[in-house]
Amino acid sequence: MDPTLMQRKPKGIFYRKSLIFILLSASIPGLIIGGSIYWIVVRQIENELLLVHQNQTYFRTENIDHQFTNLEMNLTHWAFEPRFGDRLIDLDFIHYFQETRDLNKTLLVMQGSNPLIKKVELYLHKTRPLLFKPDYTELTAGVYNELYARLLQRGKGIYWTNSEIGSESGRTGDASLVLVNKIPGGSAEPFGFLATFLDREKVAKLLKTLSPYNGGSTFIVNNRNEVLISASGRTKLTEFETALKDEVLSKNNRKNNLTNQGSFMFKWKGASYTVSYSKFPHLNSQWIYVTAAPISVITSPLVFSSKLMIVISFTGICLALCLSWFVSKKIYSPVERLLRLFSDEKTVEQRTSEHDEFKIFEVQWFKLTKQSKVLQSRLEEQLPQVKEGFLLQLLQGNLTSYTERDLLERMKYYGWTVDGKQFVVINIQLTGFSAQDNRFSAGDEGLVTFASANIIEELAATHLEQFHVINFHDLSVGLFVISSNQAKQQLFRLGEELTRAINRILRLRVTITVSKPARSLAQVPYMFKEVKKAIGYRIFEDQNQWIDLDDPDFTVVEDEVNYPFDLEKEIIQSLRMGNQEHTAHLIKRFLAQLSESGNKQFAVQQGMLQLLGSIQHEILHVGINPCQLYHGVNMYDQLSHIKEPQKMLKWMNEKVVQPCMQKFSERSNIHFLHAAYDPGPRFYTPPGTITVPPPCFAQQSIAA
Repeated sequence: MDPTLMQRKPKGIFYRKSLIFILLSASIPGLIIGGSIYWIVVRQIENELLLVHQNQTYFRTENIDHQFTNLEMNLTHWAFEPRFGDRLIDLDFIHYFQETRDLNKTLLVMQGSNPLIKKVELYLHKTRPLLFKPDYTELTAGVYNELYARLLQRGKGIYWTNSEIGSESGRTGDASLVLVNKIPGGSAEPFGFLATFLDREKVAKLLKTLSPYNGGSTFIVNNRNEVLISASGRTKLTEFETALKDEVLSKNNRKNNLTNQGSFMFKWKGASYTVSYSKFPHLNSQWIYVTAAPISVITSPLVFSSKLMIVISFTGICLALCLSWFVSKKIYSPVERLLRLFSDEKTVEQRTSEHDEFKIFEVQWFKLTKQSKVLQSRLEEQLPQVKEGFLLQLLQGNLTSYTERDLLERMKYYGWTVDGKQFVVINIQLTGFSAQDNRFSAGDEGLVTFASANIIEELAATHLEQFHVINFHDLSVGLFVISSNQAKQQLFRLGEELTRAINRILRLRVTITVSKPARSLAQVPYMFKEVKKAIGYRIFEDQNQWIDLDDPDFTVVEDEVNYPFDLEKEIIQSLRMGNQEHTAHLIKRFLAQLSESGNKQFAVQQGMLQLLGSIQHEILHVGINPCQLYHGVNMYDQLSHIKEPQKMLKWMNEKVVQPCMQKFSERSNIHFLHAAYDPGPRFYTPPGTITVPPPCFAQQSIAA
């Protein structure tokens, strides 16, 4: 569509409405707002501003008080710690220096638990009083010792006070706000206390937020009419603050302490102040937060702004009338561009008939939104499969061509947080499946693995922040973990819960193999190979096992050769004789002897593979083709994938011994049939040879 042709068409409804609206909004509201601000009683506006100021002051006061309350609760809990129990009164801190060191560390932890805390001291009233600040100090008789003794005798289990101990100058006006918490907590006869000294400057800055105006004042008074601290950081009030405190206390007493907050106007030396006070309970006491702000500072800009608004409004009307037409054109230009962007032949006809631009936008936007939602839902459905496919490619080493930066970017794209993290690969192998014939049937391995993967995902969500479960569908599940540095204990607890859950629900045993942590994604394929390899070092029994490759005690110990050669000969001999039950019994003994002394899985598998090779060697020796006997199946590959003793015995009997016995039996029957119909000699025996019955009735000549 030609843009010039569209510009020649008349403007739509939106353009006419916008032009009228701009003219009205530019002229009338300016006059109304300016006149209203100028003619409304200044007193009423002042009252509204004061009310807003008082409400803001109350909310800020409540927030500050909440910080003090949280500080009280946190420090109260420390008094009940066993570390501050009765054993401290008789403890020799010089001899038991480790306990002294632990107390120093605990006091430092308490000191750093809140930004308002300046320092934490521990006082023990003993024959020789001790003080930890946090270093170990013995107090001698003196004023300093008497101050601490009075703090122990004063108040109940926990209370707030002002003390010159925390001030650097020692002056009364510079006293620090102290929270005294007697130990042990809840004891009727405390022998010491924890003294938490708050930072005067930080508390003062916090109180200044209640009255950000210059010329105001803020301070806290307790129920004993003592000033705890002021916004100046001192407990000694100025003449104005003293008069303000007396006025607040008198008003509070007249109201019989029934209200938790109040406000009033206070005049001092010709200046008016708006005063707000709020009461909050604190440790069997009450704190009164008093805030005063000069009214002139709050309302002085109001009169000037109201007069200025009238002038600006008249000037704006003149300019608005001139610019309205130009502005309306500019406002409509984006709409016109959007209309050209959204329009096609059908919508052009609709615009000509209806002449409503935003109706066209609505229809087109609805279509785009619907398409966007469909695409978004498809992306969300496919994202888990895409993430799992990416991890499988990463674990199998198919992404070695990518750089570390590219791999990290793809991890971030899929929603993982990988900056400053380490990676761990875990393999969970289920064993004991063949022993659960009454619960599972052949072919249920995939269902059992799926159920275990769901269990692992549920439990991992309670312990880990970032992880992904990979179902290998062969009674093994992978777990890719992205964690911080201190995640080893979490993995161990997860392994314990996971083992108990699978033992209880599926009645299977679990072998968990945990790789060493790595900070590079390029190392993940090698970690996965190490984990798969380490599974072979598990004890070849149906029991729960934990293999941690990061454990310094984990080493690969080469076991001594424990191959039962005598039993192998007996198995071959029993196979020759065609005794299937005896052969199965001997194979069971063979496997049991391989598994003795905690033999590892890979060693047992190697022994069974050696036995399979001996049996196939005997089959070849008899004259039977193993490839034809086992229908071209790779028997070594099947046996190497079996990781359970019972399943291995069952496989040997059903897949190896039975076909062999059946083949031997068929050949024996053919031999007897030939002998019945043709009793004469069928083979020429050269001189010097002795004919003996071959194994399993097969014809064979042995040179004399």
